Amino acid sequence: MDTRWKPSVTVAAIIERDGRYLLVEEETPEGLRLNNPAGHLDPGETPLQAVVREALEDIRSSIQHGADTARIDAIVAIARAVADGEMELHAGVAASDLRVALLARPGIGVWTADYLTMTVAGDPDILLDTDLVVKNSAAQLGVGAAALAATAPWRSYASMHLWRHALLATPEKTDEGDV
Repeated sequence: MDTRWKPSVTVAAIIERDGRYLLVEEETPEGLRLNNPAGHLDPGETPLQAVVREALEDIRSSIQHGADTARIDAIVAIARAVADGEMELHAGVAASDLRVALLARPGIGVWTADYLTMTVAGDPDILLDTDLVVKNSAAQLGVGAAALAATAPWRSYASMHLWRHALLATPEKTDEGDV
């Protein structure tokens, strides 16, 4: 008889953004139900690793057919690496280290690495010059590449101001249409 302890642990996540919650549709004997991402603890997993895995599995299963699976795989791989402690993704990480670690991951390109380096690590000198909104705003304002380059070592702020310009130039949308 096996006398080893075999815990039966359930993990769950409440995922909220801007007052909206991630819910998963589940078929039950009583019909379709909405639930929060949840599941079991696998052997050797920490509760945090299990929550991340279960949430990602639930999210992946709810993605519609035809989604960009390479992009999804890249996001899942980063989330797993963070949950497993293989990669640090927080404000205390050196910006240059974060950028190198991100670019070493399959599916992560320069824009994504630069965006995360700017927003997560707080690097003040990232110009997202390939970003469509940044390009369009710079063109609308008559700001050329040389002028943007001259904002070093504060190019991240130039990127953010160009995004802000686009937001201010866009009419606010509601369920009823334009405001």
